Amino acid sequence: MNRQEIMEILAEYSVIRDGHFVLTSGRHTDRFLLCNQLTMYPDITKKLVSQLAQKVKPFQPNVIVGPAMGGVILAYELASILGSRAMFAEKQSDETMALKRGFVLDEDDRVFIIEDAVSTGGSVRKVIDAVKSTQAQLLGVAALFDRTSGQVDFDGLPFLSLMEINITSYDPDDCPLCRAGLPLIKPKS
Repeated sequence: MNRQEIMEILAEYSVIRDGHFVLTSGRHTDRFLLCNQLTMYPDITKKLVSQLAQKVKPFQPNVIVGPAMGGVILAYELASILGSRAMFAEKQSDETMALKRGFVLDEDDRVFIIEDAVSTGGSVRKVIDAVKSTQAQLLGVAALFDRTSGQVDFDGLPFLSLMEINITSYDPDDCPLCRAGLPLIKPKS
């Protein structure tokens, strides 16, 4: 699929939305990617993740880890395509994520992290910390959509995305959408 076809899918399945949204990071934006609208459709999700898998495959990961919630389905799908194990990290506190539910990584594990969309990279960084607290080798990070236009840095780790989508975000104290009086939407509520 090319960029235009992917954008048509995002529009058709109401993944990309316009309004005044608050991101997980607290920043505000006028466009939001509600990727759970995509992952409700396994056939479409598989097509997109299959394209991303071609970029991840040369790294030969044997474990794929995603942050709960957005990365759970994607970790499973990518692991299925690559013949790897799938795990997810979940909140341990407001500041950290951990591998729970009996998930264990050891020195033989080669890990790739997957996320649905990266805006600031905060959730991914928490998963990186969780993986780095083990003896596993962390190979890189993948996302379906990179909202940072390639500007995010994960401690020098390779960062692969299916597609960059340039969406501006604002500090809440300097948000033109707030000044215009547009109602703030918490899209994950």
